[in-house]
Amino acid sequence: STGTSVGGKFIALTNAEYVQHSDNGQDWTELSLPVVGNYQSLIAGDGNFLAINNSADTYGYSLDGVNWTSRSLPISAGWKDAAYGAGKYVIVANDTSDVVVSSNGTTWTTVNIPDDDGGDGSTISQWTNIVHGKGKFVAVSGSDLSTATSVDGGATWIRNDEKLPNETWTNASLVYGDN
Repeated sequence: STGTSVGGKFIALTNAEYVQHSDNGQDWTELSLPVVGNYQSLIAGDGNFLAINNSADTYGYSLDGVNWTSRSLPISAGWKDAAYGAGKYVIVANDTSDVVVSSNGTTWTTVNIPDDDGGDGSTISQWTNIVHGKGKFVAVSGSDLSTATSVDGGATWIRNDEKLPNETWTNASLVYGDN
């Protein structure tokens, strides 16, 4: 399960159709999501919760973590991870270089992370993780360990083919900390 908190409430994805919420992190109440799916990620920002559904064009949306509605993304993809920062929601997929970006969590624009340059050793990137920190979004590809960065809220991306150094890294998680 995946969890997050905003507005004084903890939210956890527990399976294909349920979310749980808690005010104290100890006592949990289970609720049905509006669409059964393969939910991969939760995102909290600007007073909203979004439950990201893999391989679909729908996601769960809530203002309070209790009442959920189904919303639509502009395309269906293998949505894998999401981040919120600088007033923008950004969702990446592991089966396309398309990324969706929103300033309110309900209206989305599709943008693209540039493909590999096609030279020797060219690879197809599967964007599996994204995080926001130091004023930029950073996405990591689990297939070839490339990274991509956006400094304008996800509108444009620079692909970095200087891969992460460990070729056996499984890309399980990505985080930015400023503690």
